[in-house]
Amino acid sequence: MLPSRWFPELQHFPDEQAAPAALLQTRARILQQPGHALLLAGLILAAAVLIALVVIGLKWRFRVDATWLAMLSGVLAGGIGVAIAQFKLRRPMQRDLRRQPVNMGIPVCTGCGYDLRGNTSGRCPECGVQVHTSDASEPS
Repeated sequence: MLPSRWFPELQHFPDEQAAPAALLQTRARILQQPGHALLLAGLILAAAVLIALVVIGLKWRFRVDATWLAMLSGVLAGGIGVAIAQFKLRRPMQRDLRRQPVNMGIPVCTGCGYDLRGNTSGRCPECGVQVHTSDASEPS
């Protein structure tokens, strides 16, 4: 499970069981959207091909037996691919995690994740996004 520092939106959930469940639901929803699972597979494959080409080039240039380098490149390709995919999928996951507390009646800015309880101005003080004043009032 990713730490909450990656998704500070998790602090808006009412209890400790709701946050992990929301993160799992969000990840499932994002990966079900057209193209996101394909993006993940494509990024991992692209990283693997790029690192394999670098290994082949190094092996050819320095004329060494690079079996250990080939194995290491596979591990690196997987790690780099997952890191790139995490970076690309993080924004949609954050947007979804910001909408969930709003749907539960907890006023949170969908633009930046700022807690809007007690805000009556109709605008987020953190990022300036216009919010409905009914969303910013204290939940009952």
